[in-house]
Amino acid sequence: MKKFIFKTLIAAILGAVLISCTTNRAWNEMVIIEDPKVEIKEYVNFNTKLNDVYIFDVKSSGIRADEGYEDSANSLGIVGKGYNNTSFYSASDGITNFIFIKDGTDNELKLFSSNVFIYKYQFQRLDERYSSSSNHTLNVYAVIKNDTNKDKVLNSRDNISLYVSNYDGTELTEISSSIIEFKFIDKNQFMFTEHDGKTLSYYAYNTATKNKKLIKSVEQEISQKSIMMY
Repeated sequence: MKKFIFKTLIAAILGAVLISCTTNRAWNEMVIIEDPKVEIKEYVNFNTKLNDVYIFDVKSSGIRADEGYEDSANSLGIVGKGYNNTSFYSASDGITNFIFIKDGTDNELKLFSSNVFIYKYQFQRLDERYSSSSNHTLNVYAVIKNDTNKDKVLNSRDNISLYVSNYDGTELTEISSSIIEFKFIDKNQFMFTEHDGKTLSYYAYNTATKNKKLIKSVEQEISQKSIMMY
């Protein structure tokens, strides 16, 4: 049993938690399963090879994501399916970390020192098959680290942190601790917003220069979050 791994993420949940979801559900979410009768399996699954680096998912059957979590990530063939073809594992098992291994070495790099909910992500993309506006030189991750609204569910209602790293997982950097919107807007550039309860601030980030710039701030309420990582 590896329940202790996730105790830093969310308060203990009494009994089994069951989720019934559809692919058009408004919120992607994950719930920790802590039924003592259920064996929780953490496992590693190959995701992709990027340049000279092999990338593996770390996933857990103790955390469930709704179907839209996988479907939205794979809608354009951006990421691997992320599941093992056995009865023990499911596409809905949540990604909690990434492991990067350089070709020709035995060195392994875990992206995060402790497991989190990697809500959405996009690896470095320099591919002529995609529009130039979505090509970028860094890996980008939308991460839910804690149950900030205390509803015993990890989902986009909680704070979503924004991170970037080099293609091989090195130099992981937090760009924002709580984003509202995210969208790629130009080659090597994405825009995201933050809200302090009163003011919505628009930031542009350049993945080539690693520069964050405030574009505009406006006093207004927010309706829902929109994290478009494709």
